[in-house]
Amino acid sequence: MTALNLPRPVGVSAQMWRVNAALVPGILALCFCFGPRVLMHVLVASVTAVSIEALVMRVRRLPQAPPLLDGSVVLLGLILGCGAAPYASPLVTISATGVAVLVGKHVYGGLGNNLFNPAMVGYAYMLVCFPLESSQWRPAVDGVTGATVLTFSKAQLSLGYLRAEFMQAPAWPGLTPWPALGFALGGLGLVALGIVRWRIPVSMLLAFAATALVFFTIDPSTHLPPLTHLLSGSLVMAAFFVATDPVTSPVTPRGQLLFGAGIGVLVYLLRVYGAYADGVAFAVLMMNVSAAWLDGVAQPYSRRIS
Repeated sequence: MTALNLPRPVGVSAQMWRVNAALVPGILALCFCFGPRVLMHVLVASVTAVSIEALVMRVRRLPQAPPLLDGSVVLLGLILGCGAAPYASPLVTISATGVAVLVGKHVYGGLGNNLFNPAMVGYAYMLVCFPLESSQWRPAVDGVTGATVLTFSKAQLSLGYLRAEFMQAPAWPGLTPWPALGFALGGLGLVALGIVRWRIPVSMLLAFAATALVFFTIDPSTHLPPLTHLLSGSLVMAAFFVATDPVTSPVTPRGQLLFGAGIGVLVYLLRVYGAYADGVAFAVLMMNVSAAWLDGVAQPYSRRIS
């Protein structure tokens, strides 16, 4: 504790709360597209994250105020709440948040020591353990209304084609681009403020778009257009608010470019060939493991960021 000084925590805390504020446009867009239940999950995840964090810090006999006030655990809850399907049970969000805080964060010693992004640990747990609940983005009146464009196209691709009426529809079933645009707005604001480095989100989105374009060019009857993929799922939010986590991403410029590009390619391959409609969580977790190695590869060619 003697190594800590006042100015650094204050600066980190201010940046964390700016990141939390930057999520607001995306959260509002999610509420506009999917209803007020989105806000319920965001609040449930945030309150759960703060409560579990306080309990763990008390059990470990560590000061509770710094980790609760620096905004990091709130950010974890906000991201998980955004990823939760609106019509899933709140119990799913609570359990996923518990896994994120306990397993994703404190098993490794707490903030700054975790190998994996804690929010993505909780999100992956949610997808694997509650696959049906995680697909309920709309009221499940029939087989289509609960699905997003990714889950619907995934079902069609399992049959080896995309239905013609789906491909020709003016508005793709379940496609709601406003959340992606909202998160992009907040993310670009963080880049402009210098809180988020541009390399990871730019390389991630470009690598994803390039991969999607290649597959769509080869066979447009079985692959969605790149723009549809870009505006669907949690890709944009992850590019600015998850992949850029300084603890679980590389610190060298070239390492960051490789890291973002790796996530982008993996997300597309997991979406098309994986078992889940949106592979963001698994792609981020796989690349988290390689972050230190990428820094080692890039170190001879890059100047380490101070």
